[in-house]
Amino acid sequence: QGAYYFFANRPSVTRYHQIAYASTPDMQMEVIYGLENDKTNLIIFKTGGWFDRIDGIPSEQRHPIISQYIKEHYKLAIDISDTQILNRM
Repeated sequence: QGAYYFFANRPSVTRYHQIAYASTPDMQMEVIYGLENDKTNLIIFKTGGWFDRIDGIPSEQRHPIISQYIKEHYKLAIDISDTQILNRM
């Protein structure tokens, strides 16, 4: 959800504003590098919308490299109406 960056007055740490666009392993590694380089504290993991399951495939399955990284480095901070915000551990 690119609008979140606008409202937070923050740039994305990668050129992919949504992980749905980081489809190849190299693209997923680029996202991870951006998160590591920036030491991003908070991420919006899920929004409860269709982007969480494009074509019925969960983002965790579609983007396994990013998903594993997030699982190892972030924990749930808050869930607001199915929007999950994670905090760096």
